[in-house]
Amino acid sequence: RRLGEGRSTGRRPALCVCALDTELLGHWWHEGVAWLDAVIDEAGAQDVALTRLDEAIARREPAVLDDPLPVTSWGTPRDLSTWDGPAVADFAWRARAAELRVAAAGNAAGERALRELLALQSSDWAFMVTRGLSGDYPRERAAGHAAALDRALASIGSAEAGLRNLAPQLSRTAL
Repeated sequence: RRLGEGRSTGRRPALCVCALDTELLGHWWHEGVAWLDAVIDEAGAQDVALTRLDEAIARREPAVLDDPLPVTSWGTPRDLSTWDGPAVADFAWRARAAELRVAAAGNAAGERALRELLALQSSDWAFMVTRGLSGDYPRERAAGHAAALDRALASIGSAEAGLRNLAPQLSRTAL
């Protein structure tokens, strides 16, 4: 059996999805990594196999619910506007444009560009702006990451300096 597949009351195997904002694990919730490790161990102890969502979808067409679940986010008002509403639309568009520039560079995009893209895509910036937190800081940080990404892409072929310890565990093979 794989994650969530197995015991169910109906004819079809069940699939339970647990979506996490992994930025919270270890960043805002320091024991979150240990908690997730314990959940994985307990799943094995309870004979609940784990799989990635894309693998589960490849094996079985998802069912359409008669009463769909509402859109949700840990932001309010549960409609995702925290991340792409009018107050932060520029963040969403800038991050997408940067992602496309990095994708266009392909394997030539260096580690600095990849790390700056990850930092630019951080949901913290939009969250702080939507909530009116930290004054100009989130906009300044996002603009700084965007500019650093552009400098990194402009310097393709030359030695990259100063990774600034952004995403030190980044593995290009995982991308």
